[in-house]
Amino acid sequence: MRFAPRFLRLILPLALVGAALAACDSTRGVTQYACPRFGGLETATQQVKFRPGDGKDLTDVMYMVRLDSVQRKCQYDKNGVAIEMSVGFALELGPANPDRNATFQYFVAIADADSNVMAKEVFPVTLAFPANVGYVEKKDVLDQRIPLPVNRSASAYQILVGLQLTEAELEYNRQAQLKR
Repeated sequence: MRFAPRFLRLILPLALVGAALAACDSTRGVTQYACPRFGGLETATQQVKFRPGDGKDLTDVMYMVRLDSVQRKCQYDKNGVAIEMSVGFALELGPANPDRNATFQYFVAIADADSNVMAKEVFPVTLAFPANVGYVEKKDVLDQRIPLPVNRSASAYQILVGLQLTEAELEYNRQAQLKR
């Protein structure tokens, strides 16, 4: 019978730690709803970066970047919803890029049910193309939070992700869409 007291001495502290951690769980008693809707802006999913000047043909391309994927995972807690996002990009090196670098920005915005942007954050990305490589993929992982009352769904909100473009780049994308 010496086994039982020794067993309890080993297991009891672990059980107490587990109970204490469970009591600290901020998701306990919080309903898990669906993630906010995702919305991409079709005109902001691609960027063709031309070298400075008036040239806009293939020989003037420094690089092209495309918003390739957005994945999200949500966890509701007593303070709202935490959203872990993975944003993927595909980049292609152009002939007018002797230093083999690409620098661009993308944004994540949160809009309400009426499509009013409530918050927007811009993220910079810089990368160098390795020697003899003309195509690379990159993923950024980031966390966003929407504050909400307890047991309130964020399904009426929308997450918008896109490349941060200049007016000229946006117009270039619009014209390219018209040609499709």
